[in-house]
Amino acid sequence: SGAVSIIGSAVIGCSAGDGGATNTLATDLNVTDSTISSCNATRGGAVYVHSGSASLARSTISNCIATESGGGLFFAGGRTTLSDGTLVSGCSAPKGSSVFLLA
Repeated sequence: SGAVSIIGSAVIGCSAGDGGATNTLATDLNVTDSTISSCNATRGGAVYVHSGSASLARSTISNCIATESGGGLFFAGGRTTLSDGTLVSGCSAPKGSSVFLLA
């Protein structure tokens, strides 16, 4: 539990199985005034949220790749908010090139 915050940062060129830059489970993710780019993963090229909530504000997710789903963002559960000009662009995946929401 608790929260993970990325504020005023650049996360570039990361890779992982799920969530190239971040993978959260039962916690809150807050990304503000930040850039996540050129990351890759199986699901959620930049961000993977298993449960909990995610809030992205005034941030950019770009040029990330997922080999299965959610080129930029993969949300398996919880609440998600993209606000204040948050941009997801140039990402790719076979399913959900920018965002994949698992219902």
